Amino acid sequence: MAEGDVLHKTTSGATYPSTLSHLSVSPADILPTIAPVTRLAVGAFVFRKSQFTNAQPTLLLVRRAVGELTFPGLWEVPGGGVEPYETILDAVVREVGEETGLVVGKIIRCCDVENFLGKRSGRATRKWQFEVEIEGEGEEVVVVNPAEHDEFRWVREEEVRELVITTEEHRRVIMDSFRLGKAGTGIVAVGGKGVEAGGAGV
Repeated sequence: MAEGDVLHKTTSGATYPSTLSHLSVSPADILPTIAPVTRLAVGAFVFRKSQFTNAQPTLLLVRRAVGELTFPGLWEVPGGGVEPYETILDAVVREVGEETGLVVGKIIRCCDVENFLGKRSGRATRKWQFEVEIEGEGEEVVVVNPAEHDEFRWVREEEVRELVITTEEHRRVIMDSFRLGKAGTGIVAVGGKGVEAGGAGV
C-alpha cells in the first residue's frame, strides 16, 4: 500500500486502500460490464512473517478434502465464490473466515485476476486474488472446515514447487505472490485473460 493512501472499511470491518475501491461492488453491479463472465470468485494470500530477521515469510495453503468433487486432495489458497448479497472485498473476508477461522483485518493488494471456465460450475468466472493481513498476526490459530479442507500448511516459496497444487496456473499465481510481496506491488485494476478451462473448485 502506498504511503498516505486512504483506508476504507468493508461492511465486515476490514480496511482496504482506495486503490481497491472499484472492487467494493456486488455481482449485480459488475457482471453486466464483463460479459461473458457470469460468476465471480476470490482467493486470499495470507502471509505469516518470520520471527527471524530477513527470513522469508510463509504462506497459508489449505488442502481440498478427499470428498470434494473437483481437485480432491490438492492444495490451494483459501477462497471461493462471491455471493449475490456481498461485495467482492467482503467475499474475501468471509471466505477466509469460513475456511480457516481467521479474521481479515486488512486487504492489502490485489495480486492477480483471471478469467476461466469453472470445472464444477462450467460457468465463465472472473477471480481476484488478494493479499490480506490477519488480526492478531503472530498468534494465528487456523481451524479448517473438514467438509471443504482436511489440512493446512504454512509454506515457503520453494516448498510450493513440491506440493500438488490444484492447477499449474494457480501455482504460478502463488509463486508470483511471493515476488509481489517482496516488491510491495500488486495488480489494482480489473483485468484478466480470455475465458479458458481451469479454475480451482468453482
